[in-house]
Amino acid sequence: LSGFHFEFSEGGRWARSKYTCSKAGGAPVVMEPSTLIEPLIQTTEGLFCPKTLDAHTGRYDYENAVTGDKLVFQRSGSWCVGSDCSSAVGGANPIGVLMTTHEVVNVTDFDGKFEAKGVPGMGGSSAGDLAKKLKA
Repeated sequence: LSGFHFEFSEGGRWARSKYTCSKAGGAPVVMEPSTLIEPLIQTTEGLFCPKTLDAHTGRYDYENAVTGDKLVFQRSGSWCVGSDCSSAVGGANPIGVLMTTHEVVNVTDFDGKFEAKGVPGMGGSSAGDLAKKLKA
């Protein structure tokens, strides 16, 4: 491992890391999460799916697939999960809505393709060639 960079949101809503493998040969390295820090997870977080259509507003009410919490549109124009409500934003769906402790984002299928790029060549084979590149 030749580099590691960790980023997180100030509100504690997300975290990500990026690492760089060393260019030298050796034992393979694997980055694997070992634990989940439960206090960082809100009980109302999770995947909310459209459940019922509200007859008054014409908008869907969403339900957390695990906890049963509901994300609903209020007639005041705000979206709420329990007592946590956004400002009056309206909108046909809650995508992009910010609440006190939540942000509603769209879930997409990630179909990225990771491929090894190999070790970049130095272009020359002598120490003199390397010295010239370093001076340039």
